[in-house]
Amino acid sequence: MNDLFNFPKAEVTKTNIKGLLKSMSKEDKKDLKQYSRDANCEKIMSDLGGFPKENQYLAIKTNGETDAGSFFSYALNNWEEITEMYLATWTISKQNIQRIRKAIQTGKIKHLTFVFSSTLKGANPALYANLMLNLKEFKNVISLKEINSHAKTFSISNGKEFITVSGSANWSENPRIENYLILNDQDLFNHHKEWMSELANIE
Repeated sequence: MNDLFNFPKAEVTKTNIKGLLKSMSKEDKKDLKQYSRDANCEKIMSDLGGFPKENQYLAIKTNGETDAGSFFSYALNNWEEITEMYLATWTISKQNIQRIRKAIQTGKIKHLTFVFSSTLKGANPALYANLMLNLKEFKNVISLKEINSHAKTFSISNGKEFITVSGSANWSENPRIENYLILNDQDLFNHHKEWMSELANIE
């Protein structure tokens, strides 16, 4: 437990990665850091035995070693497809936007409802433009809704399992302590499906 709360910020990025980072472009650095967070998430989930069984949950705390999108990456790597996904986040990295786009293009996601903060456009116009450019074209698969929201949760299903990941973390790099609650519960999945679908249909 002490390791969770007493970590030098300089050690959030491992030393062997730092030397490589100096010679890389800004976007390549972000890609490498995302890869590292995904690998950390894969190890965390592997150590815990994967997603929880039906009507069970996992409570996870991290110190910047992963992000919410990394749990989505874990599902992509371990499921054949995601039949339904309902995502709410305050912000999202370009790397995670690209990951969602690729998953749609390859047919790994069959349907996505995505609720995000209406403050994104004013706070980060370039990121907002990137989101719109990469995802708005997939109208047959994705419903995008920008609204006054600070919710951070996503629910995914492969038709057999119904996983919800909720907590403090956005889908972006954040070297702070974050908490995640991962549940396998169809009623909770339907709860998030209902309110996000309702918002997505508001004109």
